[in-house]
Amino acid sequence: MRGGPVAAESRQFAAWSHATVARASEWRLLAATLQAAAAPAAAYRCSRIYRKEP
Repeated sequence: MRGGPVAAESRQFAAWSHATVARASEWRLLAATLQAAAAPAAAYRCSRIYRKEP
């Protein structure tokens, strides 16, 4: 193997860190999507509470 075990470990770490960053960005996107979907419903509920509609 060219480069020996240190190079292989370095490549493994690079692949792991890339996958971790990709997963983190997916979670951020999911969280942003959920917040965007929940915001109108939360605003509607709050406005109903303050207006005291039946």
